[in-house]
Amino acid sequence: MLAVPATGLLAGHLAELRRGSETRPEDLKTIAAEFESLLLAKLLESMRGEDASGWLGGGDGQAGGLAIELAEQQLAQALAAQGGLGLAELVVQGLSRSQANERFAKAADKG
Repeated sequence: MLAVPATGLLAGHLAELRRGSETRPEDLKTIAAEFESLLLAKLLESMRGEDASGWLGGGDGQAGGLAIELAEQQLAQALAAQGGLGLAELVVQGLSRSQANERFAKAADKG
């Protein structure tokens, strides 16, 4: 299984979700798109392989390797922005449903 690090905006929102904070629908979409972008970047990285001579060609030297990594990240962000694999929408649906269930449970406990 690929380990996808939570960085930037995603890390902050994941912390909020763990605390059970209510997250706005716009934020859920941003979180899900960033997650899908990170996942796509990891998939592209694994396609390249360890010798950096994969699908983007050779990554001679440290600068070449960094250029390839940046290109993978940019491609992943572009793919995710265009709908990617459809994971972002599934994540939004799941998190929205989860938050709705929590609201329902809290209301049932009060009433």
